[in-house]
Amino acid sequence: MANTVEAYWEVEGHNLHTWANTIETLSGREGLPPRRGQNEVVAYRAGEVWRPKVFGARNLTLAMWVKGSDANGVIPAAGARAQLRQNIEALKAIFARTDRELVITRRLRTLAPSLLVQTGKAELLGVLEPNFQARDLARLVVDLVMADPFWYGAQQTVNITLADGTIVNDGSYYVTKMKVRFKGPLTNPQLVNQSMDPVVSLSYVGTIGAGNWIEFDTDAFTARDQGGLSVLGSTSHSGAREWMVLRPAANAMVLNAEAGTGSVDVTFSPAYL
Repeated sequence: MANTVEAYWEVEGHNLHTWANTIETLSGREGLPPRRGQNEVVAYRAGEVWRPKVFGARNLTLAMWVKGSDANGVIPAAGARAQLRQNIEALKAIFARTDRELVITRRLRTLAPSLLVQTGKAELLGVLEPNFQARDLARLVVDLVMADPFWYGAQQTVNITLADGTIVNDGSYYVTKMKVRFKGPLTNPQLVNQSMDPVVSLSYVGTIGAGNWIEFDTDAFTARDQGGLSVLGSTSHSGAREWMVLRPAANAMVLNAEAGTGSVDVTFSPAYL
């Protein structure tokens, strides 16, 4: 069927744009996440002292209708009412899980030849109560919260050598979640993003032998060698609160080392607002 919106959505692989169910509104899905943090009030000083903010969790509202047909618009022999009930039960089963966050995929129409595919995670906040409009039609509102407020593009890995290189972040926001793997042989390696102001660097003090590696997980705040041993005490970072940052667009990356011929792999997913 033709989409009623300029985006195609899936939850846990379930298509939300069929003759059985579809999202019918544009509101509540395209705004920015709310900012978290506040300015500081200083005694005897007019106004407030500005402090940097971060984005908080995002609320996501999907207003949907559900009909008494299958995904192709066919009404079964058992009747539209029975099919409507089955469609509602299928949606409840998808959104009700509590063991992990739901995987949501949306495909957006852009100026590029292909659709922009983004993935996020969310959990259900509301009760998913259907409002029956007719024997074969119901409407319901799906209230979700995204603890991580960003959408992410396809994961990619970029290799930076001692000849330096460029990482292009195609997203609309800074990437701070990534894995940085220094691959030996390298002695005292340091990865620097010269496109940030101030520049951001991530360093390891020590020697990485040929065939070995040290991997930083900037989301889990871990640093381990190829055997899983933590080497956090031999690491440092500077220039930002985060361990490493990739700005939207091109990032000029520099790999420094006192000795060796190794390289570094940076694995990340572009972040979108």
